Amino acid sequence: MGRLQSFAISKSVIKIFMLSFFQIIGLHFFSKKLLLKKLKILLNTEGYTFTPQFSGRVALQNLIQYFSSEMESSRCLYLPDYICNVVFKASEIVDANRIIYPTDVRCEPVLSFLKRAIRKKKVGIIVLASIFGSSALLKLLNREKVRKFIEKENIKIILDLCQDISLLKHVPISKNIGVIISFNNKSFPGLMGGGILYHDKLKFHEKSLPVGKKLKLYYILLRDIKLKYFLRRPAFVGKSYDYSRCVHFPYTFDNYKLSKIQFILAICGIKKINIYLRNKIDTINLYKKEIIKTFFYETSPYLILANPRFRKELNRKYKLSYAKHNDPKNTYKDITIIHNKGFDDFYSKNFSEPSPENSYSQITSTLKS
Repeated sequence: MGRLQSFAISKSVIKIFMLSFFQIIGLHFFSKKLLLKKLKILLNTEGYTFTPQFSGRVALQNLIQYFSSEMESSRCLYLPDYICNVVFKASEIVDANRIIYPTDVRCEPVLSFLKRAIRKKKVGIIVLASIFGSSALLKLLNREKVRKFIEKENIKIILDLCQDISLLKHVPISKNIGVIISFNNKSFPGLMGGGILYHDKLKFHEKSLPVGKKLKLYYILLRDIKLKYFLRRPAFVGKSYDYSRCVHFPYTFDNYKLSKIQFILAICGIKKINIYLRNKIDTINLYKKEIIKTFFYETSPYLILANPRFRKELNRKYKLSYAKHNDPKNTYKDITIIHNKGFDDFYSKNFSEPSPENSYSQITSTLKS
């Protein structure tokens, strides 16, 4: 059943790609100003001002810096224990006390810990993230009483929705909430890119993207098309846990202006997001008994398996668990995660999963063959 679904979705994704290809060519004739206008309409950002950013990580770093400039020195920045290490790297730009708060097996914040810190007037900024479908406390933030409280206490909330842009519809309007989104291969096929949603207009010093780096973005796009739609390589090679060193373009924190191709891919991707969401539901209906049901698991690009051994029965790509910050060989949660993006979720029939001891060499030989 899984392989039949793999074949059907692969065909539909290739068809979507071919349709998008002609849209991409056509949108190149639009100005950046017009592309931004179209993107804002698609995002439906009413109540918030959208500030485009080169990537989700750049957006996060800029918003942390902006909120920290208004934070009292006695207050702290609170980060979840389990999240992509890029979040910790982004926070290093500010000279503020950082405190790690615990999360449970479904990646939900332990509220008792945060409540104690708030009572002690220690909280200045809290980063909340939807990880593998966790709630980012959106249900709580939708209570007017809670929003009035965080405004009264002058607590800033950063909602990291980089994994699931479809959750924007659940975000309440508040002057103390800033939202980070990403256009990079989670909710739809993309090429970095992202932005900040905040009630005020934000302005950051941005550099023009050099011609060489613009060309590299197109190279990465063509390379990824080859790998995703034809070779079907796995997402990670030669690592035990997911860890980013943020040293190579475009995965750095360089504050470049969003390029035209990034705008275009975001527009094309958002237009097709409902197709990907339907594909996700098809997968969930197949494996409902095998997954841990997080708050937003139905739209999440990744699913946590209740039984790790079940992954061997699937032909789906898997995601490595996040490593600890500055500790790539260890993790807070040794969980098993499979892809459910609604696109690019399957290995090819020729791909045999490598053993952990020799993963890099086996995958490299698979790609060369």
